[in-house]
Amino acid sequence: MEKAAFLQGKTVCAAVSGGVDSTALLYYLYTRAREDGFSLRVVHCQHGIRGEESLRDMRFVQSLCDRLSLPLDVFEEDCLKKAKDEKLSVETAARAFRKDCYETILSSGKADYIATAHHMGDQAETVLFRMARGSALTGVSGMRALEGRYWKPFLDKTKEDLYRLVEESGFGYVEDATNFERDATRNKIRLDVLPALEGAVQGATGSIARFALLAAEDDAYLYAQAEKFVVDDTVRFCEDKPIFRRACMLVLKKMGKEKDVGASILDEAYKLQSLQTGSRLTVKNGVEIKKKYDGLYFYVAGTKTPNLPEIPFQKGRFTWGRYEIEISNEKKEGALAFDYDKVVGGRIRPIKTGDRIEKFGGGTKSLKKYLTDKKVDADARRTLPVVADEEGKVYLVGGVDIAEGVKVTAESRDIAYFTMEKLL
Repeated sequence: MEKAAFLQGKTVCAAVSGGVDSTALLYYLYTRAREDGFSLRVVHCQHGIRGEESLRDMRFVQSLCDRLSLPLDVFEEDCLKKAKDEKLSVETAARAFRKDCYETILSSGKADYIATAHHMGDQAETVLFRMARGSALTGVSGMRALEGRYWKPFLDKTKEDLYRLVEESGFGYVEDATNFERDATRNKIRLDVLPALEGAVQGATGSIARFALLAAEDDAYLYAQAEKFVVDDTVRFCEDKPIFRRACMLVLKKMGKEKDVGASILDEAYKLQSLQTGSRLTVKNGVEIKKKYDGLYFYVAGTKTPNLPEIPFQKGRFTWGRYEIEISNEKKEGALAFDYDKVVGGRIRPIKTGDRIEKFGGGTKSLKKYLTDKKVDADARRTLPVVADEEGKVYLVGGVDIAEGVKVTAESRDIAYFTMEKLL
């Protein structure tokens, strides 16, 4: 394998169960650590599902780490009880337990990356499983070698490759009998479906894994295009369904609400684009989508407008509501330029009933009507900062426009700039 340059000076924690795959991973990392310049440690998750056999696996890993002088973290959990209490399958409970263990290692600062032993066969199994459940391209793109702080260096290796590594190591390994039980769907795919495919089409496992790689590349490109249609929590109108769906998922992921959002919801969101402004769609995870003038606005249903402060208007950088605001003499992209000296008695505050603004070219209008003409929808207005005096005379609306009375002229001595950036 190529040298993993991103690991230089980092600490890698190998997830080792004691089986063939993870023991091969431990041997590989142990022999590469010095050459690639990373430190190595181990984590073992003792789930208690197989009673004495689970304890045997734990003791095997402990013995191996003692032999190699590697630091080891052992986590223990009764996953049978966890599954019953939380109404989960045993497989799901064990998977959640392992993920919690890994996140504990990462958040504690003990390691920079978690390495797992997923290989080519696991990749093919994952792709087939997701295809059978009706997954779209994102799902069938399978696992990536590097996903955040999780590293899977064996995705291009077969099971036979891992057996050879373990034989070379002389470490030995323990066998998990549940790997040969057909109760779990993934086991059935691994034990029955993949061998049948290999019997029908030689090299099918490798071909499926390569398909996953190509699908991942295509999916990444489509997501890059989708990013162009996302502005904060709004998806701009888009006729291309593959791009639109991904743009929606980008917003939902940012909100932490992407779980269990299926194709049917995204199809309904796509149709929402053609309905009248103000139309809404409720997503089952608590999210609502509303059609605005310029796109679809995503928000958590039932959330109230925050109690926004009223603060003195002055130069500086500060947080106000959901925005980071800066008022300075430094010109920045997207900033509103204005004559600082003409803002008399100004306060930064939310919009109030009775606010009025002098339009460019003359003529005063209620701020509500003005923003309606500017196609700023009601939900967005409630959290926008305005600069106004005590009488409701508006000098500036953040992210929208300035009033005629504070525009920059040849006589302006103090030209200032108002910028704001939405916080996640």
